Amino acid sequence: MPASRRDRDGRPLCNHLCHDCGLVFVDPPPARDELETWYEHHYRQDYKGVIEPRPHHVLRAGRAALSRLARIRPLLAGRPRASMWGAGVARCCTC
Repeated sequence: MPASRRDRDGRPLCNHLCHDCGLVFVDPPPARDELETWYEHHYRQDYKGVIEPRPHHVLRAGRAALSRLARIRPLLAGRPRASMWGAGVARCCTC
């Protein structure tokens, strides 16, 4: 059962919640070309209200990324060189 049928601006977007693991995911997922177009042309304006990031936002995001890397680096020792978190299809979810 959907947790929500609208995005934060009231546009149609069906979000589901896995009651086993707590994962929130969109179903059906947008097509890859739709996502690429949205991220390339609309994301920053829709979510940040600007066309280009301000320098202090870039610096803050960079510092936050380095902080996350420092926290997970010990967990990555001896593992593949790349890790992706927070995006993609919920393949491990049982719902």
